[in-house]
Amino acid sequence: MPVGGGPAQEEPKAPAYGTRGDSPGPRGCWAVKADGDPCGAASRRDGDYCNAHSGLGVAENPGQYAHLGGASLRRRAAIRASLGLTRSSTPRGVLRAAVAAEAERVAAAALAPIHDRDLSSAARSKAALALLDAVDPPLQAAVEMTMPLDADGIAKLGLHQLRQLASQAES
Repeated sequence: MPVGGGPAQEEPKAPAYGTRGDSPGPRGCWAVKADGDPCGAASRRDGDYCNAHSGLGVAENPGQYAHLGGASLRRRAAIRASLGLTRSSTPRGVLRAAVAAEAERVAAAALAPIHDRDLSSAARSKAALALLDAVDPPLQAAVEMTMPLDADGIAKLGLHQLRQLASQAES
């Protein structure tokens, strides 16, 4: 029987990784890291240790999840490299990157109406034309200028005005 007649104190549970410290770290985890410093992570609500030291989730079997992290990083890096993106700050940029990552599937989905034999030939043609307009829009130019249309009016234009007309016609 323990001294004082109270119930026996249980030995605190050891972390799944590392050793238990004498006091919690700055955010509550009781584990001590390999370098001897206390763990700085927040402890879980249901125990004395953080997610990593509790041995739950990814910490339970890190090898099972290792391939997911590497594949995701490689995929994102490939997207950024192919598009020349550094960081996407707009929803359109995020969508552009996701579409680039799924380029083959997006192209197959876009081509599906053309191959669908249940559609009429007119509907397939319309889908094909819409697809062409989406991937290779027709070149369009709009020029707006006011100038005299008769020979006498053009002859009265100065050198500066003629140069302006020439630069507008080039662009």
